[in-house]
Amino acid sequence: MMPVGGKPILVRVMEIFASQGHLDFIILVGYREGIIIDYFATMRSNWRGTIVDTGGRIYKCRHLLEDRFFATYCDGVCDVDLSWLVEFQGTHGGIATVTSMPLV
Repeated sequence: MMPVGGKPILVRVMEIFASQGHLDFIILVGYREGIIIDYFATMRSNWRGTIVDTGGRIYKCRHLLEDRFFATYCDGVCDVDLSWLVEFQGTHGGIATVTSMPLV
């Protein structure tokens, strides 16, 4: 929940996804879960989300996932073209695509 420009970095990452049309979020929490739950309880947006408190996070919420989903950590912010990423994934036949950005 570290602020960047007056908003938590988690929200900044979600804004990147939302600006590209992805409005459904599953927020997997562990550390400081109460602060995150409280923040989103009062936040107003057109995003749809579920907060899951769990270890082994993606595996334990697999029942909430669709065939294709994005997973990201919110401690590194980058501007990835998500439409391009979905298209790339679809043409390469793998089960996962990983993105990375050079440290500047």
